[in-house]
Amino acid sequence: MEKVLASIFLVAGLFVIKVCTDSDVSHSVLIPTISTFSPRSGAAGTEVKLIGTNFSTIVSENTVCFSGKLAIVSTASSTLLTVKVPESATRGRIMVKVGEQSATSSSDFIIATTLGKARE
Repeated sequence: MEKVLASIFLVAGLFVIKVCTDSDVSHSVLIPTISTFSPRSGAAGTEVKLIGTNFSTIVSENTVCFSGKLAIVSTASSTLLTVKVPESATRGRIMVKVGEQSATSSSDFIIATTLGKARE
């Protein structure tokens, strides 16, 4: 009788292990998006708000670049990032990277000089 019960528990335990393996759980990858940003232009140091989806709520997990130049992220939520335009930025797209996933703005951010003229 003990051998029969032990066999039943062993089989039941193996069934539970099989049912709960990691390969059976689907993993979805969340890809960030940039819907819009504001303002559309500004000088180095200007605070820009990026509105989108799937940003990390942890500031350090979001990498933002203006035309390839690294920006400073000051606040983060899943739908809003607040960043400062880097000194070396030129006119171009804004890129957000979260983990291995990234998004690029559909339009350029225009860099304005202190004289009010656009810098290319």
